Amino acid sequence: MHPIVNKAPWSAFLSKYSSEDTINSYASDLGLFEAHLAGKNPMEASKADLEGFITQMQTKGLSDRTARRRMATLKKFYRRLVSLELITKDPTTIFDEIKTRVPVRNPKALTKEQRKHLVSSLKWDTDHHWHVGMSVLLGYYCGLRLNEVRLLKWADIDFEKKRLRTIGKGDKEAYLPIEKKLCEILETFKEKKPDTTFVFEGKKGKPLSRGWIGAFSKEVKKWCGWTSDFKFSSHVNRHSGITQFYEKTRDIMLTSKFARHSGIAVTQGYTRLVDGEMEAAARKVF
Repeated sequence: MHPIVNKAPWSAFLSKYSSEDTINSYASDLGLFEAHLAGKNPMEASKADLEGFITQMQTKGLSDRTARRRMATLKKFYRRLVSLELITKDPTTIFDEIKTRVPVRNPKALTKEQRKHLVSSLKWDTDHHWHVGMSVLLGYYCGLRLNEVRLLKWADIDFEKKRLRTIGKGDKEAYLPIEKKLCEILETFKEKKPDTTFVFEGKKGKPLSRGWIGAFSKEVKKWCGWTSDFKFSSHVNRHSGITQFYEKTRDIMLTSKFARHSGIAVTQGYTRLVDGEMEAAARKVF
């Protein structure tokens, strides 16, 4: 647990959340901002302090994605202070200007051919293979993030209704459909592990670590015959499933709901991936 968790005024904000990973992620971002303030009370932070923090991170080679995440963390923190009337003005309004300098990248996803190859290359010979295969299919067919896969419990799966319950970003609860074949695979594996709580359970009844599950991607690349520098990870896997969902439905609202995005603007990145195929086809036609 990050030491900032027990510090005021951060503690009251972090106590809103129950997920340990969410708390640690927010605490890490807030801890870096606290160091940037160098002893200044965060409730007295100015727009210049916040702009300087993000600019400093960017000059150190901070990725666009990380910059946006830290902006989001600080926005949540300061909006809560405003709602509690502990401060009168939200200094994170400066981020609206900074965002113009932080480009929003399209998500990374596998091509149709690569997706088919991925699913057909999975192995099911050993318990370890089952863990690897299920981590891929849950991310691909259900759109689960890495930590949602790791913390999935058997009690969260309704085999009769073919759906699962998950707690995502910001402790948001969601119910997601499970593809029929995947549901059968999960049932078969559960029968082999009747005394486990977590689907991906390690020693002493605890879930496998993030690093352990994240390492599955290396094994998957070997199975698929992809080189070590091939871009595949739990995020690419999830993005591939969401992209396929949009390709088949062409419904951005349904896709956003399936992906559990914070807003429709996030989902639009997936429509741009599919639009790229349309542009290629148009060039051939004309």
